[in-house]
Amino acid sequence: MFSSLELTVGNLVGNIVFYVMAIVSSITALNQANVETDLITNNLSIIFVSILLAFALAFGLGSTDVIKRLLFS
Repeated sequence: MFSSLELTVGNLVGNIVFYVMAIVSSITALNQANVETDLITNNLSIIFVSILLAFALAFGLGSTDVIKRLLFS
């Protein structure tokens, strides 16, 4: 997977988890320092929901043939 980028699945998941944890801990540290983080949190929530919506839409559209075969068999 992603051979042109020289990324394996484990490497990709590890990078995603690392950056998500870094962002969450940074926001928590800023919040503890009494910095207003509502704007950052709202923007990250919108980005996260849009990514989940894109995955759900791709999964739904990608499985139409499978669902058709299940319904008409």
